[in-house]
Amino acid sequence: MIETHPTARRLLARALARGRLAHAYLFAGPEGAGKRTLAREFAAALVCGQGAFPPCRECGPCKRALAGSHPDVMIVEPEGKNIKIDSIRGLTSRLNLHSFEGGRKVGIVVTAELMNEHSQNAFLKTLEEPPADTVLIMTAANLNRLLPTIISRCQVMRVPAMPDSVIIELLKIERGLTGNEALLVAALSGGNARKALDMDLEFVVEFRKDMVRRLLSLDPADRIAILQFAEAMEKVARDQPVDDIFDLLIAFYRDVLHLRLGHDRIANQDLRAEAMGQADAGPPDTVLDKMETITRARNRAAGNANLKLNWEILTMALAGVEGAEISPP
Repeated sequence: MIETHPTARRLLARALARGRLAHAYLFAGPEGAGKRTLAREFAAALVCGQGAFPPCRECGPCKRALAGSHPDVMIVEPEGKNIKIDSIRGLTSRLNLHSFEGGRKVGIVVTAELMNEHSQNAFLKTLEEPPADTVLIMTAANLNRLLPTIISRCQVMRVPAMPDSVIIELLKIERGLTGNEALLVAALSGGNARKALDMDLEFVVEFRKDMVRRLLSLDPADRIAILQFAEAMEKVARDQPVDDIFDLLIAFYRDVLHLRLGHDRIANQDLRAEAMGQADAGPPDTVLDKMETITRARNRAAGNANLKLNWEILTMALAGVEGAEISPP
């Protein structure tokens, strides 16, 4: 098993070994960093017969906790886009009962920032007066959406994005990817292990190569080819997350920039020749301008911009059509 986040793990292990547990923990970090996995492991350790972290994974309580079937480990997750107050009230009611197995009770709130104001205020009462032998665990990617009073009553554990090296190993083990495939997917995931494990490999590999090569072949004077390319991108965006398409474009130009600055390691190994050609074609500022243009197009796509027009202007700008520019949204 690949262990991540050594600092957080070391602190949790020490607290459990010394019997100095906080009544509430808040695992804070970006999406896909492994916060939920860490929370479940810690919950398993809290009910494990060995009483140590990481949990033994062999005893009955461990296995039930990790499988989500331990009666004293309760998990609240979002229903749709938020966590309803009834879910928080249900958790509080169960935590106030006696332990089913005679040990600690653990309450986990996943993506806690999705609690609305009423849910947060209801949960705050539990934080202020936690039931006996109870440990509360929350995970959050956006602390700004949590009440300061909730954060102040928790021990905050920072869970950083996973390094590419860890995600690469996960991809090899979980998805059986080759080294180059895993390197590419990891580079595109931005430290988000969940995104990396769910990524459509055919889309990432084949579509990416076709898109980049078609884009680089465009003649600024051939407006018909430019509009056809933009139309094709808009159609793909109907079936694939549009952010993923922009991620692929930015990753390619990031590789161009790395090569232009003399760095050898790039994500798009199978497009090295194309990236090198772009790196030799102009100064770093030109590459940075293209990356900024893609970012602006991405931001406009997230708003109410005309998507067809957005792709057309972006394509013209990347193809080098004079005067084509995307203004900030």
